Formats: sequence, C-alpha cells, structure tokens
Amino acid sequence: MAKVKYLVSIALGLIMAYFEQYFLLYGFLLAIVLLDLITGCMAAIITGGGLEGKTALKGVFKKLALFIALGFGTFLDVFIPFAAQKVSVDLPDTLIFSAIICVYIVVCECISICENLYRVSPNILPGWVLKILGVFKEQIDSKNEK
Repeated sequence: MAKVKYLVSIALGLIMAYFEQYFLLYGFLLAIVLLDLITGCMAAIITGGGLEGKTALKGVFKKLALFIALGFGTFLDVFIPFAAQKVSVDLPDTLIFSAIICVYIVVCECISICENLYRVSPNILPGWVLKILGVFKEQIDSKNEK
C-alpha cells in the first residue's frame, strides 16, 4: 500500500508540474462545482423536494460533462501547438481554450449557486449579484458566437 501512495504522489506531482498553468483553473473549478453541489442539496432539502436519486444522478453526470469539456479544452491547448509544430505552422505555444471553458463554467456555476441560495432564502443575496453574473455570461456567449 505504501508503494501505491508513493507512485500516486509521484504521478500527481509530475502531472501538476507539467500542467502548472492549469492547476489553479482546475482547483477553482473543483471548488465552485462542490459549492454548487452543496447549495443544490441544501436547496432541495429546505424547499421540501428532498434528494431524489434520478435528479442527483442527472446532476452528477452534468458535473462530469463539465470536467470532460475542461479536459477537452486542455487537450486542445496541448495538442494544437504540438501538431502545428510537426507540420511547421507557427502558432503561440500557449492557447487559452481551457481558460475560456473554465471561466464559462465557473460563471454558470456561480449563477447556479446564486439560484440555489435564493431558493434557500430569497433575502440571502442582493439581486444585483445575479444580474452581474448574467450580464457576464451573456457577454461570453455573444463573443463565442462571433
């Protein structure tokens, strides 16, 4: 068992060293996703709906899809410069697919957290917080369409 711990620690250390620019993105995203899950459970219990297995499973799959999207963005950040170099195309070494996907997910999760908190207690947050997040999301969406 001790060998497995050391191997896992070494592997995670190497991954973190290689993907250092992504570590904070993934950390923030993980924290906000967990906060959304917690506030969602609180809202479900407090509003009397309770936690339903089918609804919870749907939420877990949605969160899994978010991490798959972020992983795909990271893949694009790494693969495109690598492939471009192999065919002698000049591109920047650092791309921002994963950063854009991460910011979009975080904004959407923040909106969801505000909605969950509102369901828990309507007076818990000022209304302008959700409006600002909504405007930010709309700006990201409009830039993605261009």
